[in-house]
Amino acid sequence: MKGVAFVNHLRLGSASSFRQAGLAKYLDRLAVEGEFLGLRGRATARDTETMEEWRCFRRINYWNEPLIRRFSENLGLFKKVARENLVLHVNRANPYTATIASLGKSGRNKLVVDMEDWDGFGGYSSYASLYGGRGALLTLYENAFPRLGDLVLTVSHLLTSRMAQLGVPRKKILLIPNGYDEELFSPSMSGDEARDQYGLGDSPVVIYMSTFHKFERGLHEIALSAFKEVTRRIPDARLLMVGGGNLPVSSLIAERGLENRVIPTGFVERRMVAVLIASADVALHVISDHPFHAASSPMVMPEYMAMGKPIVAPKTGELAYALTGGAGWLVDSARPELLAEGVVALLKDEPRRREMGLTAAKKAREEYSYRSLAAKLKTAYLRLSEG
Repeated sequence: MKGVAFVNHLRLGSASSFRQAGLAKYLDRLAVEGEFLGLRGRATARDTETMEEWRCFRRINYWNEPLIRRFSENLGLFKKVARENLVLHVNRANPYTATIASLGKSGRNKLVVDMEDWDGFGGYSSYASLYGGRGALLTLYENAFPRLGDLVLTVSHLLTSRMAQLGVPRKKILLIPNGYDEELFSPSMSGDEARDQYGLGDSPVVIYMSTFHKFERGLHEIALSAFKEVTRRIPDARLLMVGGGNLPVSSLIAERGLENRVIPTGFVERRMVAVLIASADVALHVISDHPFHAASSPMVMPEYMAMGKPIVAPKTGELAYALTGGAGWLVDSARPELLAEGVVALLKDEPRRREMGLTAAKKAREEYSYRSLAAKLKTAYLRLSEG
């Protein structure tokens, strides 16, 4: 079949671009070529465009900025990309890219709307009211744009139900959760490099990966409170807080007197994510029961699972599905004492940790590998091209 254009309103290097690259890598091995259209990645310690993750794309195109003033140029760019690809795989219902996709696609193009997450302040997640006109616009697009798709991808069972409620026919909805690259994340990897780098020695290690933004401060405070309770019972335990963001993480750590027990790594390059996970004994994930979280598919979940790490998390949304059957330690709500109880129990029980990790890794291989998800997606693309 002719190629696929992955269209994104975010920058190369964003979480959603890693999702697109993971699918594109294994689609390419199935003889489905892909190219990328999105914003240019911000400069980092390593030049974004040279990263291994993006070599799966036949071509990388960038929107012209500033976006609003150069709308006409970007519409022309999109039309050029659309002429060269049969499938237009558009990330979410962002007003800018959704408008361009609606105006720029031809009658022969097949539109795939990838609802890989709710915009945090739009749609039924109820944040729209906090953002006035912008929130109302996002709500409008999130309700309307998926109905234009020839295929709508969802990352969770709750999102699948939501799309059906909006009027998308069930036969047009395909669940493709966030997955992992089996060539990057393997339970056989060693974490010695990270233990040496951060002076962890033989300490029991808990890992907590997230994007540390101010609007989710409450969740990160819960995680730290849970870990403080862990240290009361296991004094030599250490917590790796992995990820970037605009939240002053060091201040939160100091407020709880955990400076010598919690290590904030900040943003780390992709290769080190797997090494850090490998260094840990237990993974901690904190999520609320807000629809925004309940409808999401946390990208770290399949990565933890693939590395054979037992995960302690609330029984919320997609986590209740992913970690069921012994693949994780689920608690009834995101309360520090419940999370701490799970972490302590696992740190003190190595056989149980090992058994839970093996169950998680098996489930990851069967349901979350980008290799298997890409095969499902290719079958769906082919049905579109033949329809």
